[in-house]
Amino acid sequence: MAVSLKKLEHDELPADYRARNATTAFQVTSDAGEVFVVDTEEEAAAIVTRLHVEDQQQAAKD
Repeated sequence: MAVSLKKLEHDELPADYRARNATTAFQVTSDAGEVFVVDTEEEAAAIVTRLHVEDQQQAAKD
């Protein structure tokens, strides 16, 4: 599974992040198109790790 991780800043931030004056956010996009936006790199890394583990478990079943 391909996963992308992007640091969002300024105009790239979702409206709710701009509304609370956040300066950065992190966007994780799964191969399936699921998009997660979180506050910290640690949260983003945890999502990437979870998606990787789920993909490995699915591959083991196939």
